[in-house]
Amino acid sequence: RALQQTCVSPGACRNIRLSAARDAFFLSSFSDGVLGQPETGELLKAAVQERAAGERVRFAYVPTAGYALRKDSNRTPGVQRQRARRDGKQKRDRVVDFLGGPTACDALTLDLCDASIKHAVGSDLPTDGADVLGAWDPHLVLVDGGNTFWLRHYMEDWMDAFAASTAVYVGVSAGAICAGKHVDTALWKGWDDPTVVDERDWTAVPGLDLAGGASFFPHYSDQYTSLVAERTEARHDPLVALDEGGCHVLDREGGQRYVLDPDAPPYAFGGPARDGENEGPARPKLIVFDLDQTLWVPELYKLRRLPNYESAGPPGPAAGADVELLPGAEAALTELVTDEAWRGVKLAVASRTNKAPWARSLLKQFEVAGRSLDDLFEFQECYPGDKTQHFESLRKRTGVDYADMLFFDDARDGRYGNCAIVARLGVCSAHVPAPDGLTSDLWRHALDEYSRRRLAGEPTGVVVDGPGVAAAAPGDVMEATIKAWRPQKNFGFVAAPGVKGDVFFHGSRVAANVALDVGSRVRVRI
Repeated sequence: RALQQTCVSPGACRNIRLSAARDAFFLSSFSDGVLGQPETGELLKAAVQERAAGERVRFAYVPTAGYALRKDSNRTPGVQRQRARRDGKQKRDRVVDFLGGPTACDALTLDLCDASIKHAVGSDLPTDGADVLGAWDPHLVLVDGGNTFWLRHYMEDWMDAFAASTAVYVGVSAGAICAGKHVDTALWKGWDDPTVVDERDWTAVPGLDLAGGASFFPHYSDQYTSLVAERTEARHDPLVALDEGGCHVLDREGGQRYVLDPDAPPYAFGGPARDGENEGPARPKLIVFDLDQTLWVPELYKLRRLPNYESAGPPGPAAGADVELLPGAEAALTELVTDEAWRGVKLAVASRTNKAPWARSLLKQFEVAGRSLDDLFEFQECYPGDKTQHFESLRKRTGVDYADMLFFDDARDGRYGNCAIVARLGVCSAHVPAPDGLTSDLWRHALDEYSRRRLAGEPTGVVVDGPGVAAAAPGDVMEATIKAWRPQKNFGFVAAPGVKGDVFFHGSRVAANVALDVGSRVRVRI
């Protein structure tokens, strides 16, 4: 294809010449692409200062894409909007800090849905949203990510204002797609739900075309190479694919550069290939956590001293007093909340506790980065029983395939195990050993193992133990050594290669011709 000759070929990628009527920055993540990249950050600051020409910087933040209502959410529309506005304010404040703080700039949030102005700081600010892109004449406009179709729908009445503005434009994710010539690239990965707005033929809906005819495909990694080659048409030429840490920069004089994360892979669509780089991470679309002994301690069934134990009725356990959030779990959840690289990932809990009312109460009480866990976990499956039921429900509710999930649980295998039976579904399942619960080391190791398997095309249905222990597919027959046998109790333990810790077995599951002598070798299926 002509497009492949233009974009997939690393050498030819250097020859794409785009023009822009303003300085523009297109990226997947502001945190990774600007805050995490000093070169990009300096370029953006210089562009804004040049546009301000000595005036106090005027900054307009557009979070509209993040305000889209999700049909699969357990939250009411009101709660979803409240959460989205809070997140938007936090992100806007990070940009204000990047620009030098409230003393260095005037800033406001503009919602394209109703032209409302929120969170305004500074002086001489407009009161009518319709004046923000025009009479107020901002020096910087940042259109943030979320649902592309929601953003483009409400951008309809603002197309002329965006086209006429000479502000430095920063498009993040959906904001980059809508700034391109075509917006239907948002359909390719299936991340954004187009049914949140009226049905349209999105292949015929134009973008702002701020980049000289280019279209954008954010959150690109090697796993999407075939997909992009399959879906691109001649009308998308040139196509600029944006990795998580990179930023495509255009200046008003027609110059361009692609600033790459030094640790990023050589994504051919996004810029010239470089030798000696590693593949980028593949991220799960849904991360599921067990509760007891994974996120918090103690296990709720141990709180027999509390009133209404049998019914799990109020008042129930108090967060921080009766139950504590584990440090590694808090660190992982904070990363999920604050790092824009995780934008779009879905989060869930799957617990087989018989104390579900207490568990839900604790989710409301515990907070990370200013958000309750109840707010963070949109999908909650808390009830006794085999966890395959929990995951079948999660797959139906989220639309995420098992291979795109990552699961953390403290019960590995055996009669009360969860990791092994969930791994048989095809879910990458990380075993969280007691007493530490989820640790930062295990969190990173599980993410790395999931990414490695996805990029290598290996099966994801494995149980991942701690660093240094090979992941094992559930159900594999392997050689093991009997470590202990207690005939009076009719159970024992074996040690198996690649499996952390001794593995329990019951005498009723042992073949009649097997001698249960300590130290003897046996064949087991774990």
